[in-house]
Amino acid sequence: FIGKNLDGEELAASFNDCLATRGNMKVKEEALRFAVGEQVECRTGADTWSRGEVLARNYRDESMPPGMVSPYQVELSGGHLIWAPADCDSVIRSVKRGRGEETRTRGRE
Repeated sequence: FIGKNLDGEELAASFNDCLATRGNMKVKEEALRFAVGEQVECRTGADTWSRGEVLARNYRDESMPPGMVSPYQVELSGGHLIWAPADCDSVIRSVKRGRGEETRTRGRE
């Protein structure tokens, strides 16, 4: 039978960890790698990275699916606003010296 022998306390604790409480949001924010104002590069195509500046952390707007929160809102060099769907190097990364405004990569990084 589905649900038989479940640990009710463990189940409740796991559920509570997902709630958007102040404490949970603080933990989530502290885990983010980039600060507001930091210069980053965002993947804007299959092999294209564009420079930008982090404008907000834990960003949400009405165009997102219900319950979705983006780790970052970024303003690209040309002024276009985007949001990063995940906080990982395959989506958003630190700016490395010597790269131009937009870089193209070959293959996987």
